[in-house]
Amino acid sequence: MSADPGKALSGLAATLGLTMNGALDSPESVYNAERALLEGSRVIPLVHLPDAYGASPRVKGGTVISPLGEWRFDSLWLEPTRP
Repeated sequence: MSADPGKALSGLAATLGLTMNGALDSPESVYNAERALLEGSRVIPLVHLPDAYGASPRVKGGTVISPLGEWRFDSLWLEPTRP
């Protein structure tokens, strides 16, 4: 997948064997193309995960990402490795 929404949507449509009409070069065109896929009932989203993050089990401390999406590293620390 791509970080570019237009390329990601085109890739998803290609994986599903669907065609996308028009250029996906603006937020409005991506929105309209995604809406068209959903209106046809050929694509039904089951889960939406906008962001996914992971950290090593050695990372300890508070919350890394606030509910508003801000990164907070000031309360984190690494657990020392054990021999």
